[in-house]
Amino acid sequence: MATTQSSQSKFGTVLRVTSGNFMEMFDFFLFGFYATYISKTFFPAGDEFASLMLTFMTFGAGFLMRPLGAIILGAYVDRVGRRKGLITTLALMALGTMLIAFVPGYATIGYAAPFLVLIGRLLQGFSAGVELGGVSVYLSEMATPGNKGFYVSWQSASQQVAIIVAAALGFGLQVWLQPAQIADWGWRVPFFIGCLIVPVLFVIRRSLQETEEFMARKHKPPVREILRSMVDNWGLVIAGMMLVSMTTVSFYLITVYTPTFGKSVLHLSTTDALLVTFCIGISNFIWLPVMGALSDRIGRKPLLILFTVLTILTAYPAMSWLVADPTFQKMLMVELWLSFLYASYNGAMVVALTEIMPVEVRTVGFSLAYSLATAIFGGFTPAIATGLIEYTGDKGAPGMWMTAAAICGLIATLYLYRKSGNQTPVAVKA
Repeated sequence: MATTQSSQSKFGTVLRVTSGNFMEMFDFFLFGFYATYISKTFFPAGDEFASLMLTFMTFGAGFLMRPLGAIILGAYVDRVGRRKGLITTLALMALGTMLIAFVPGYATIGYAAPFLVLIGRLLQGFSAGVELGGVSVYLSEMATPGNKGFYVSWQSASQQVAIIVAAALGFGLQVWLQPAQIADWGWRVPFFIGCLIVPVLFVIRRSLQETEEFMARKHKPPVREILRSMVDNWGLVIAGMMLVSMTTVSFYLITVYTPTFGKSVLHLSTTDALLVTFCIGISNFIWLPVMGALSDRIGRKPLLILFTVLTILTAYPAMSWLVADPTFQKMLMVELWLSFLYASYNGAMVVALTEIMPVEVRTVGFSLAYSLATAIFGGFTPAIATGLIEYTGDKGAPGMWMTAAAICGLIATLYLYRKSGNQTPVAVKA
């Protein structure tokens, strides 16, 4: 009976701690899916490509704030606790979402419109800089022995629920509204729904308890000591950043960019693109905890190496096969394959990143490595993919970008595990 109650308590804690992750990904995905409508509302330009690029650059600008958020908010979390940090990040994220949802368009308030949308994205990016790290560290510290990979994988799995919900909402709008209505005001509806969810998430997160591991720590390093540790461990942060690059590029490629790719590049219907994205969310949700649990059994290293190599060998050929004769069936097959590669790698990668960081600065170290990877690689993936297609004339070019990220992930894996077994990176022992 006690075991059952403990399991239920763990399950409830996982749901509470990952709730903010749901909100973050829900907003980020909406911005990517409705990029064409956002570009016409806030970034009107004579050229459709230029307008879309301005939108994606604004989307990417939020990621430039992530490293700053990782350092400032990460140091705060490592100093005062996981629970308080998660509540703070949720508040900042909610403010950014409200700005994007309620700001009038360019036709109404002129240049103030894109400026305020940019501020909203910067606030979202600042809070997201530590959101993933705070959640991942919390899950790793509450996990039962031998199951860290499984528990930490729910950080990423919760994001897939957001993708599924957002795709379902988008599908509903396509059924209920006319295209002109969606372009005019309908695209804002999911953002409004996101604002309504925020109070519920605050209630949920306020019920979280501090982790026992953090409470047991006798030394709470001041900010100056945390920052000095980051400087001393800069090589570890860079290696962690490269480890994350495969995750962040593949994730934003197969989720945020997929709807735009399906509509603007492959010229498939909006409904087809939404259905593919919906299936990707389900696929990711299934594979992430499965591979996280598998990494607990056979180690992180084998999975990280296997799936970076598979990505290097297959990402671009799969994309080239798709664009040669695009159909809904082929797009679904290719995207599900890329989903399998992403989720299998990420199931092992996220927990590995918590393990390579010194315990005293675990949140800020994880968050800084993750944020740098997202800012440099992942956040600009939609813009880079759009630019590669435009300037190379190769519609399969986004596969090259995913391949390059996989090479970075493979190099980082070989470096971090160069003298150790499958489970513990050598950097932890340094």
